[in-house]
Amino acid sequence: MTGLFNQRTLMVALLGLGVSAAAIATPNTAAEYQTKLTAQFQQADGNWDGRLNLAEFKDLPHRHAKKADATLNTQHTQRLEARFKKIDQNNDGFITLAEFQAQKHRHNNGEHGKRGEKMVERMNAKFDQADSNRDGLISRIEAQTAMPKIYQRFDQIDQNRDGQLSKDELKNFHQLTRSERHSKS
Repeated sequence: MTGLFNQRTLMVALLGLGVSAAAIATPNTAAEYQTKLTAQFQQADGNWDGRLNLAEFKDLPHRHAKKADATLNTQHTQRLEARFKKIDQNNDGFITLAEFQAQKHRHNNGEHGKRGEKMVERMNAKFDQADSNRDGLISRIEAQTAMPKIYQRFDQIDQNRDGQLSKDELKNFHQLTRSERHSKS
């Protein structure tokens, strides 16, 4: 309980010092992504028991939340209830942090259907096209020439700071930015 209190206190202190919520919430590494997931979970855990019940889960910001139309709102609620049951791996009526993180990991790794597979295929094709010397890495010059948006964020993506991007680094960065976009929806 003390660690949970300290993280919340730190978040409030950072916000009080003028550190923007966007700066805190925008992950750039896998560790930062895990920290963000933990913060989302803890924020939703209204009674601080270390697990989410259905009501707390429904209070999380969800994509496609419809509030105007009662029919859509009912459908959304039903989808959330089904999703809750799917995430609750041990069927105890609660979602633990580990279950929450595992669900996010499965979702972000494309294990949610053909759409994820097609996205990976497109990313690999773009990567191969940009890799003009066929060394399996994208240099800064290759990115500037063939992937201008990647070039703009090259330093953020280059996790090991070797001046080249691997497919894994691009995949990790895509997962982080995708999660960021979804949390803003």
